[in-house]
Amino acid sequence: MIPASHSASTHDRIAFDQLATFSSLFSDYSQFTPQIAPFFSGDHRNISAFEAQTQRTLDISRDRNAVADVLLKQNTRWGLDDAVRNNIERLRSNESVVVITGQQLGLFLSPLYIPYKTLTTIRLAAELSDSLQRPVVPVFWLHGEDHDFEETAPFTLINEHHELTSIRYQPVSNSQGPVGRMQFEHSIEELIQSLKAHLPQTPNKNQVLDFLQHHFTQDMPLLDAFAFLLKRIFKDSGLVLFSPDDATIKQLCKPLYRQEIQDPLRLTQAVESTSERLAQSYYKQVQTNPINLFLMDDEHRQSITLQEDRFKIKGHSHSYSSDELLTRLDQHPEQFSPNVILRPITQDFIFPSIAYIAGPGEIAYFAQCKEAYEAAGIPMPIIYPRASITLIEPNINRVLDRYPYAFSEYNEHPLKLFRQYAINQLPIDLETAVDESIDRVNEALHALRDTTMNVHPTLHTSAESTKVRFSKELLKYKEQVIKAQKRNEFEHKAHLHKAATHLFPNQKLQERVLSPLHFLNLYGLDFFNSLMDEISLDTTAHQIIRL
Repeated sequence: MIPASHSASTHDRIAFDQLATFSSLFSDYSQFTPQIAPFFSGDHRNISAFEAQTQRTLDISRDRNAVADVLLKQNTRWGLDDAVRNNIERLRSNESVVVITGQQLGLFLSPLYIPYKTLTTIRLAAELSDSLQRPVVPVFWLHGEDHDFEETAPFTLINEHHELTSIRYQPVSNSQGPVGRMQFEHSIEELIQSLKAHLPQTPNKNQVLDFLQHHFTQDMPLLDAFAFLLKRIFKDSGLVLFSPDDATIKQLCKPLYRQEIQDPLRLTQAVESTSERLAQSYYKQVQTNPINLFLMDDEHRQSITLQEDRFKIKGHSHSYSSDELLTRLDQHPEQFSPNVILRPITQDFIFPSIAYIAGPGEIAYFAQCKEAYEAAGIPMPIIYPRASITLIEPNINRVLDRYPYAFSEYNEHPLKLFRQYAINQLPIDLETAVDESIDRVNEALHALRDTTMNVHPTLHTSAESTKVRFSKELLKYKEQVIKAQKRNEFEHKAHLHKAATHLFPNQKLQERVLSPLHFLNLYGLDFFNSLMDEISLDTTAHQIIRL
């Protein structure tokens, strides 16, 4: 748990349309406006939508035992506790459903929105289990089949000087295969050693580094390292992890992939039809392909294209007829992987999903997929916005209390914030004001000298020496004022820079940039679990949590 001095409480909520980082599509979806509603399966704010979705998903026949066996095998590898074991066994029952989310395997669970998606999934599953009076299991889909390593390699920290530090894992090899299968090279251990310098010193630093050194090691697959860390920070929560890169799962998916090969334009045309309507008010997140499958092995994940009546593999001259590709599917289903359109349909083909926890970008592409779900004969789950959160540390909160800016204004560049503050709060030209005061003092001394000379001529010398002494003291005072002003300006600049860096690193929302390691280092490996009761499941606005 967070120490008592760092207890968390949610204080503020900010409408998404007040933050420039969110699209109008996402803002409308958070409120489920009439304009966006036709593109989704139900209103995520109403329990009746989940009740209807439960019935729809239970009407689909699934091999629950086969899936549960895979889950048991996989979660045993990553650390099986009683809560997870019980949830896996619940999935064997035809009465159980799931709340599911998923994400690419960002190094060290980066960025912060990955833990926030997970928190939302666990909390919503628990709430719906009570409301629906049935087992609702939280599931995290590990996107280990994605092949874009550049999206998983970098992460960002804030050092002890409140400066952003961007770090990247850079292996020697250049694998284009599924990132989940990629085994760490020795450089991962060097990277973790370098974290000793990048992470500020805290009571939790050694605990965090010890865990990373134990699990992020040479030859450890990225998928397993990600799973170990996710398991640890959400221990005892009942969260079930799942990797689709499994031979049994691919066997189960053969009917879905067979349909895609036999009728390759079916889903694509459905997405294009929806996208045309969507584009009248919003935008298209996903571009379509004629077929929504990849072929993959350890070193490659390559898209399949359709040219006339032949299937071609990107980067290869050989092509396949439909029958030849179907034969390959029958013989090696583990070589096939769904793309961004078929992946969610595959997910809900495997699992009895009543809700998917999605970020803003995912909600945009789900908006294009409703007709594709219908064409596949799979019920589209309720798309539930993940909790969008900014965490404010006590030292940052003190800065916010000191300055007259609203939270969203810290999205400005720190120098612009300082200029605004200097114009409104600081003396405009302190040096000139001091010079004018010195001139007035000198004028008064001149007048006094002229007056006293009428008393006795010898007072002239005394008056001049007094004027010189006053001038020297006033010039010293002027230098003191200038130095104090510069110190004051430097302090204000530093405070505003610190606040802006923590709240809007790189002028983006904190959750989209910072690595969870920042807060794990400050508050320990149980930190995110301790936020479980602090986040609001009313995710229709951005949440500010002060620590």
